[in-house]
Amino acid sequence: MKNHDIISTLPESLQTEISLHLNQHLISKVNFLNFSSPNFIIDIVKKLKPLLCMPGNTIVREGEIANEMFFIQMGEVQVVASDGKTPIALLREGAFFGEIGVILTGRRTVSVIATKICVLQVLTKEDFDELCKVYKGEYNYLRKVAKQRMQIIDPEDLLAQKPDEGSYAKRLLMNKPSPNAAKMLQ
Repeated sequence: MKNHDIISTLPESLQTEISLHLNQHLISKVNFLNFSSPNFIIDIVKKLKPLLCMPGNTIVREGEIANEMFFIQMGEVQVVASDGKTPIALLREGAFFGEIGVILTGRRTVSVIATKICVLQVLTKEDFDELCKVYKGEYNYLRKVAKQRMQIIDPEDLLAQKPDEGSYAKRLLMNKPSPNAAKMLQ
C-alpha cells in the first residue's frame, strides 16, 4: 500500500492537514500560490501525487499528449526547445511546467529532462480541469503564463530576443510573478 493510499483512508480533515504539512515547503516556493486563495491551495495539495525522477530521465517529451502538469518540490530540470537540443531554461524547486499542454495545446511543446534527482508533485489534467471550474482567477493566471511561455519554445525565438526581452523570458520561465500577479488572480 502506498502512502497516498493510506492517507485516503483517513478522515478528510486529517488528509488536508497531512497534505498541507507534506507540501508546506512547496507551497512557499511556488510563487503563484502566494497569491492564490487558501481554499485553492488546500484543494490543489490534496490532488498532488509525488513522482521521483533520476538525472537524465525525460519527464515530458515534445509531441506527447499532456495529461499532467508538474511542480518541482526538489531538484532541477532542463527545458529543451522544440529542436530537441537548445536549452530554454533550467528550473528548480518552486517552478512548475507542463501547463502549456494541459491548458492550451493538449500536447507537449517542449521536452523536460531531470538534471538532478527530482521530487515532483504531479497534478493530472482531470484534477486541474476540476479545480479550474471553481477557481477562475487561478485558471486565468495560469492560462496567461502558458500563453506567454508558448511564445518562447522555439530556438529562433530565443535568438531573436532583445537583451531586455531575455530577462523577461527568464523571469517568466522561472515562475517569477509580475508585479500585478495578485490583481490577475482576483
